[in-house]
Amino acid sequence: MNIKKVVLFLLCSLVTLPLMAQQNSLKIGVVDAEKILRNSVEMQKAYKDIQTLIDKKSAELKKKQEDIAQLEDKYKTQASVLSSDARGQLEEKIRKGYTDIDKFREDSKIEIQTKETSALSEMEKKVSPLIQQIGNQENFTLILRKEMVVFMSETIDITDKIVALLNEAAPKPQQNTK
Repeated sequence: MNIKKVVLFLLCSLVTLPLMAQQNSLKIGVVDAEKILRNSVEMQKAYKDIQTLIDKKSAELKKKQEDIAQLEDKYKTQASVLSSDARGQLEEKIRKGYTDIDKFREDSKIEIQTKETSALSEMEKKVSPLIQQIGNQENFTLILRKEMVVFMSETIDITDKIVALLNEAAPKPQQNTK
C-alpha cells in the first residue's frame, strides 16, 4: 500500500514538474563592464582627466631628465677644469637629480593609479544600483558579468540600457553663453 502511494506521488510530481518550471522560468541578463566604461560619458571624462594628468607628469619628467642631461654635459666638458670640491658638488647634484627623478616617477605612478581607482570606484557606485533597478523592473532572476560567461545570446545583454541610464543621469557639460 505504501509503495503505491509513493509511486503515485512520484508520477504526480513528474507530471506537474514541467508546469512549475514554466511558471518559474529563469530570466538571465548579462552586463559588459568594459563596454560600460568605454561608453559612459562620465568615464570618458575621467579617462580624459587621467590622460591630462599623465601628459602633465610626462612633461615634468622630461624637463627633469633634460636638466640632468645638461648637468652631465657640464660635468663631461668641465670636469678637468673644475676644482675637486666643485666637481664633487656637481656629482652630488647629478646623483640627487636621479634620485629625485626616481621619486617623481613613483609618486606620479601612485597618483595616477589612485585617480584611476577612484574613478572606477565612483562608476561602480553608480552602476550597481542601476543594475539592481533594471533587474527588479524587468524581473530578472540573475544578472552576470559578461567576462564570466563562456557563451550567451546577445538578446540577454542589458549593457546598453545601463549605459543609457548612466549617460542620462550624468551632469551635462556647462555651455558658455556670451
